[in-house]
Amino acid sequence: MIKILIKKLLNMGVDPYAIFYFRCDELVDFKELLRVLRTYLNFKKTI
Repeated sequence: MIKILIKKLLNMGVDPYAIFYFRCDELVDFKELLRVLRTYLNFKKTI
């Protein structure tokens, strides 16, 4: 369902760099998710 939503957003002209998708299947806990999100946000600041 998420991938369908992403495709719709892209078809609507949303900037691909404004969309964040990360598979969370392998995450152990919320702390690991928090690390992923912080890393992404820090990366996004540099773009």
